[in-house]
Amino acid sequence: MANETLLYPLESHSQTSGHNCSPVSEIFPDIVDYTSIRVIFGIGYFITWFLGFVGNSQVVYITLTSNECCAFRLPFMNSLAASNLMIAFTSLPITAVTIFVREWVFPPFTCYFIGYLQGWSIFVSSFVITAISIDRYQTIIHPHKVFLSCKLTKIIAVFIWVIGNACATPMITLVHVRVYEGICGQFCEEDWPNDQYWNRIVFGIMVVIVQYGVPLCITVYCYMRISSFVERSQKARKQKEALSSKAHRKLLERTHRMNAMIVVLVASFTLAWFPLNFLNLARDLELNLLPVELYNIAYTAAHLIAMTSVIWNPIIYGWFNVTFRKKCLQMFKRT
Repeated sequence: MANETLLYPLESHSQTSGHNCSPVSEIFPDIVDYTSIRVIFGIGYFITWFLGFVGNSQVVYITLTSNECCAFRLPFMNSLAASNLMIAFTSLPITAVTIFVREWVFPPFTCYFIGYLQGWSIFVSSFVITAISIDRYQTIIHPHKVFLSCKLTKIIAVFIWVIGNACATPMITLVHVRVYEGICGQFCEEDWPNDQYWNRIVFGIMVVIVQYGVPLCITVYCYMRISSFVERSQKARKQKEALSSKAHRKLLERTHRMNAMIVVLVASFTLAWFPLNFLNLARDLELNLLPVELYNIAYTAAHLIAMTSVIWNPIIYGWFNVTFRKKCLQMFKRT
């Protein structure tokens, strides 16, 4: 999750500064140096940032101005939107700038905290999505049981932020600013001693498992059970009641709508984060699946895809919520 500002092997360069230096783009030419590529991805990053900022700001505003805390799990919605805004102001713009200029142009001390803030927001986003999945599972499968009170929802939301912070804290100690002889600029990179090669691999695998693997498995399980339960319930209702063709059609439409919603929920999380996690894991394992000159462009595309989650989350978890959608429409009518 850290900003790898230089993605080429530098064994031949000592970590000391020199008066005579050349830009990294001259020493290691890359596809991302082309103006056309920068324009395309720059537009993509800006659109993603703008839509993510507007959508999540709206979610935060509605959740903070609503008095119906328990109606639709506002603490979860607020936490998800807040973590998305953190992503929009850390991982999204800073990583984008770093990819394009290919060096760390920010103050050196920020290197230690940006990766940490990125990781914190991403962990929180994944954990909140998991909590929402579990909550929906309990609410639909056991509708007559009160699984979460308003107070407990707030406690869980705070706990998620604490756990996310704990997961991201190691990033502060794992990154350092480097200066290489003959190369202009400074570079914010993960710094692992040679004798800790396996520690880096274990850490990389654990990050993927905790941020992506476990949340994905729990989310898929919950929504598969929900889909199966809804279908069984609809069949039982059909057998119990003599439904007219119109009522039967509405029943089928409702079932299909629920199934489609479940597919969108799972697919949005899976597809958004898989490419970036796959590339990060391949890098940590030193699999070298891509030519080195193509890694930057592949990483840029994977990172942009992951960042689109800040757009989909407020749409899927906010707008598709009936109660929340009514709040949005009421707000627009007032304006």
